[in-house]
Amino acid sequence: MDRFEQWKEYVEEHKSPHVQSSKNKGLYGWVWYQRNNRDKLSATKVELLNKAGFVWHCQNSLNKADSMCHFEDSTPTEIPYKWMKRFEQWREYFKEHRTPHVQALKTQGLYKWVRNQRNNRDKLSTTQVELLNMAGFLWQYEHSTPTEFPNGWITWFEEWKEYYWEHKTPHVSRAKIQPLSRWVYYQRRNRDKLSAMQVEQLNSFGFMWNYEVKKKDTWMDRFEQWKEYVEEHKTPHVSRGKNSPLHLWVFKQRKYRDNLSAMQVEILNEAGFVWDALPRWAYSFEACIQNLNEHNTSIVDKSRK
Repeated sequence: MDRFEQWKEYVEEHKSPHVQSSKNKGLYGWVWYQRNNRDKLSATKVELLNKAGFVWHCQNSLNKADSMCHFEDSTPTEIPYKWMKRFEQWREYFKEHRTPHVQALKTQGLYKWVRNQRNNRDKLSTTQVELLNMAGFLWQYEHSTPTEFPNGWITWFEEWKEYYWEHKTPHVSRAKIQPLSRWVYYQRRNRDKLSAMQVEQLNSFGFMWNYEVKKKDTWMDRFEQWKEYVEEHKTPHVSRGKNSPLHLWVFKQRKYRDNLSAMQVEILNEAGFVWDALPRWAYSFEACIQNLNEHNTSIVDKSRK
């Protein structure tokens, strides 16, 4: 372990896993021993060396019979130091963002590295491919290829719900959040590839499978109108009179409650929506109270409806 730590310090200083004999003869001999006695090393030691970017073979050695190769003549065939550094960086990104796909806007250098692994898989060594496979690397770019509930899908799903709450719409504007917009697009285009549980989750929160251009008086528009009415008239019940369209909207929410999404019901409940309609007498009573408040009299002028 002392030699291993010395070697890591050497790598950090010289930016190379190859040790030159002229700089550190003792450490050079230790590196040579690891390469020539790999089969005698424990699995833990091999794993430690691999994670640190140790290169097991060198080509173009001055003496082919001697595996002790100099730094100037080495061409690693398994895991170059720079590659291993990127690999560890990618694993940290995977752990932090819960997705093997790297966004170009966040870390452009790592994004290019991931793309190069996919485009040049045939040029990678068997060990590199094995390391990537074991770490969950995806060789084909897909926004989401869920089976049941992978962490990446859930992360995007939660982000979409937050967007829904904030913007009051299940449609994600591409101009605002482009990656989330692509995720929503993928769910619509590949609905058949989603699991039944994923479809159920999306439906329960009012996901729109067909993109619709926002028209006048959408559900959220009516909801906002209703909130303004409640604020103005101090009642969740809408009289028919001048507010016939809004009255009809309230009536439909009550009648077709089972057809509303879980999020729509929750939004209405939080705003104090009353699901039971008032009898006609109660509406007339509320109209009288409103007349009393506005005109300071209980007598209703015939000219007023």
